[in-house]
Amino acid sequence: MKYLRKITVAVIAFIFFVAVSIGAGVMFAIRNVNVTYYDYGSGNDGTISEIKKTVLDNFRGTLIAFVNEEDIKLCIPNGYVLTKFEKAYPCTLNFTVKERVEVFAENTAAGYDIYDEDGEFLRSSESYFNGKDGAPNIIIESDDKEAVANAAASFKRNFNSLRSSVEKISVKYPQTSFDDHKYAFYLRCGLIIEVKGVELFEEKLARAAEVFATLSGEQKLGGTIYCYTAIDGVSVRATYENAA
Repeated sequence: MKYLRKITVAVIAFIFFVAVSIGAGVMFAIRNVNVTYYDYGSGNDGTISEIKKTVLDNFRGTLIAFVNEEDIKLCIPNGYVLTKFEKAYPCTLNFTVKERVEVFAENTAAGYDIYDEDGEFLRSSESYFNGKDGAPNIIIESDDKEAVANAAASFKRNFNSLRSSVEKISVKYPQTSFDDHKYAFYLRCGLIIEVKGVELFEEKLARAAEVFATLSGEQKLGGTIYCYTAIDGVSVRATYENAA
């Protein structure tokens, strides 16, 4: 009788466990997908619907805990990038997708390699002109495309423009332990902004923007704004020198 009671309790516990598992599986299975989409004015062309359908076709009914950001990246079509991913329990995935917009061009033996605003390769081309608007992309001279993209983003934050203002970005790498990186922004107006050293980079460009705002129209046609860290290692300086 005692054994029968134990068996009965075990069966009831097992049934309860199965019921809870099934209930949890149903409750926490993916049913909803919300996509925020940035397309830089080219129109979504059904991209949101396409992404939602692909995600649901692959993961509908899957426990939300088992789906991660890398899984969703595999559902994003070429030309777009996942910028934000989060799970809204019990059953919803929320993420943001943006169009990869070309910004940079590197001169090669075969023409140009085109890169997006994050420094990721997009395509090869015979010209450096932008495929969307036909205006020139920014020529870059650097092996580290991601670092250039970060530097360009800093420029954009401080000058409120990028491709319309900057013609070329070049990087000179240190040759000795006493040297610093030098980032040179060649502006389309004729001015050069040279940033020495990668430390306090944002602050240096902020000072450059302040100096730039004080220049006359004629001064902006040439010369260089030099940005550097003072001897104290904390203060940031930016000075303008006219073209020789």
